[in-house]
Amino acid sequence: MSDPLIDFFEAPEAPARDATFRLSLMERVAKRRLQLELALASAFVVIAATCLWLVWPALSPSLSSVGQSILEPLAVLSFIAVVAFAGKWLATHRLRLPFVG
Repeated sequence: MSDPLIDFFEAPEAPARDATFRLSLMERVAKRRLQLELALASAFVVIAATCLWLVWPALSPSLSSVGQSILEPLAVLSFIAVVAFAGKWLATHRLRLPFVG
């Protein structure tokens, strides 16, 4: 009976790499990461919507008393803030796309 360690070191060439196994492994890891990121994003949206729902009764009278003139600039500023935060997030987190070098 031979020793597997001795057989390994006496082998003439390195074991072949299995490309399909590596690809399936990378696919499973990517799916797991996507599921985790979607779960975190969903949790954030639920928390943000709940906070807005809780605060809306206090904000509604003050927003209606201010009038329509402030709502358009407020909408534009909130859109700019969302774009800025999204840009910062995309700049600090690498976007992982499958099959893109």
